[in-house]
Amino acid sequence: MRGVILYFSGTGNTKYVSQLLKQSFEKQGCEMLSYCMEDSFELAPDTYDFLVLGFPKYYEYPPLKFIEFVLNKVPMMSTQTKTFIFCTQCGPTKVPAQKLTKILKQKNHTVELTSLFQLPNNFFLVKAFPPTPDLEIKIRHLNAKAKVEQLVPTFLNQAQHKESMGYVTDKFCEYFVAIYKHTIPRDVLKISTTSACTLCGLCQKHCPVQNIKMTEAGPKLNDQCMMCMRCLNHCPVNAFTYKGKTLPQYVNQKMKK
Repeated sequence: MRGVILYFSGTGNTKYVSQLLKQSFEKQGCEMLSYCMEDSFELAPDTYDFLVLGFPKYYEYPPLKFIEFVLNKVPMMSTQTKTFIFCTQCGPTKVPAQKLTKILKQKNHTVELTSLFQLPNNFFLVKAFPPTPDLEIKIRHLNAKAKVEQLVPTFLNQAQHKESMGYVTDKFCEYFVAIYKHTIPRDVLKISTTSACTLCGLCQKHCPVQNIKMTEAGPKLNDQCMMCMRCLNHCPVNAFTYKGKTLPQYVNQKMKK
């Protein structure tokens, strides 16, 4: 069997789970292809037997850019193709799968399994979300690995397993994000850098939506930010601030670029 994994990862958590899944499927004898949202690739119809989609939850919903990515990249299949959707986040709430399920159904894909992986926090703009303690980071990484080893045989054996949000909760989150996206440019204005910035350009290079432009004064964030936190968390000198305050950083060390 051949499977395809499509994912987006801001600071490495979703990439970590994607690689665990790829390895586990390969151990089960599957041929696997894996692409992140920033890769250049095309998928032809009827060239794989199953699909895996992975994303981090932003404000309890898939990143809107990832939904657009799935809409544009997943081909129409001639036969029903089973799909596994997973998401990563710090909290315990369920997978917002309604929108992606609807898109996939139109492309003859059926969602058989949805799963949440609780991983370390990487969003520090709000005080309610502090850094995850080191011991808890290790535990969450181990739990993710164990969960993958449990779910892959379940999926391949045609069993269903759903950890999805209910319809009403999912629609509420969709509505909230539709409103919030209009406030992101205002929030981005609160992000700046200190004199510690070395103008290395890594933030510009790694931005998934090319939203950062380097200037003589430092990086300038434009209005296409998806709030993935990659620039803040990947900065080698932690030069970014939010509302003038320096924040903690988190990058999944197993996936650090």
